Amino acid sequence: MGELNRLAVEAVLILGQTLYNERLTRLRIARYEALKTAVEADTLGDPEEVARSIKEYRRLKEEHDQAFAAAKATGEAAATDSV
Repeated sequence: MGELNRLAVEAVLILGQTLYNERLTRLRIARYEALKTAVEADTLGDPEEVARSIKEYRRLKEEHDQAFAAAKATGEAAATDSV
């Protein structure tokens, strides 16, 4: 029974890291898309869309930074992950 408990705890830890990494990956992709949209809007001469996209990028960056810091504080951050 003790062995099963240990394996269950390990499975939960792996699941937690997987979910954490997926969240950060989604945030990174969304940040990239926001910057891409800003560049495209600038090329098209749409300053309102540029401002909107930059604002969204900054919001996503802040969310990513907070998630990364929280995970790092609890030891969940992967050693190879970066901001």
